[in-house]
Parts: sequence; structure tokens; C-alpha cells
Amino acid sequence: MDKLRVESKITVERRNILSSCRCSKPDGNLYFRSCPDVNMRLTASLIRHKQERDLYYFVTPQMRSHPHVERHIRFYTLVLIQTWPIGEYQLWPVPILGDKPMPSDKSQNIAFEHSLRFWTQMAWDAGLRDFNVEIAEKNKIDPVWPEEPFTAFLRLAFAGKIIDNDNHEYVRQLRGIAS
Repeated sequence: MDKLRVESKITVERRNILSSCRCSKPDGNLYFRSCPDVNMRLTASLIRHKQERDLYYFVTPQMRSHPHVERHIRFYTLVLIQTWPIGEYQLWPVPILGDKPMPSDKSQNIAFEHSLRFWTQMAWDAGLRDFNVEIAEKNKIDPVWPEEPFTAFLRLAFAGKIIDNDNHEYVRQLRGIAS
């Protein structure tokens, strides 16, 4: 029977197809790296949904001055990150620090700076009401950055979540208009 067996080598090569991308803070149980390429970042005006905390809307420049929209806008730097050990790509909205930044916003900016060089973890500490930021001790794995342009990630992360007119579902909600 052993003579009848044929040894075969697996020769299948795979390539992941970019099919989804979320926009949210990195999960507290994962490590992440931020892409050092400045072309993989964007300063953006976003609205974070009040009830669904991991839901962000992208606000176009012409809607920033809308009376029901402008008071909800915050400015962020959208950064492409890769998580470990999952290897998922996502957009992380890093808050842009204003005159009186919250401690958690400062911590996220510190985490961003570290994540450009090290695998970083950012876990919420309810007692401190702030993030604990740590770097991996012995992770020498380099992230593999995608070939796709940043716009491909933006399209996926904000599909159906771009506020570009006052008839947008979320703007209608802010205006008190029932669907």
C-alpha cells in the first residue's frame, strides 16, 4: 500500500480580496500597528453616533456648517491599522487634540505615535476613565501593508455613512424628522 501512495505538494496560493473595513478604535484585546505612510491617513470631520458608539459618519465639507450637524462634528485623523494576531485592516479615528483635550484623547494620540514603530495595545480602564497603552514585549513580526489605495478603505468603511445632504437619514434624525 505504501508504494501506491503518491506524495503531493500543495501548490495553491491565496491572496486576500479587500471586501470589508470597519472604522473604530482597535479592540482592547488586540495589538495593532499604524501604517507609517502618510498617504494612508486623512484628516476628517466625523460624527460618532450617540447610541451606536462604534458607528461613525463621514461629513462632507459642504455639510459641516449645517446647523444640526456642526455641533456634533469632531475632527479626527483616520489612520489605517493592522491588528495582530488577526491581521485585519481597519480605519482608526484618532481624535485631533483641541484646546482642552480629554485624557482618553491624549492616550489615543500617544498610542498612535507608539503604533508607528511597535505593536501597541490600548485597553479601556473604567476606574481611570482612560486607556492603558502598552507595547508588545517581543513581537518581531512586521505588518504587511496592502497594495490597495487608501480610498478603497474609505469607500468600504463609510459605505452608506456619508453625510452629504440634509436628507441623510441621520441628519433627518437630528432634525427630529421621523422616517
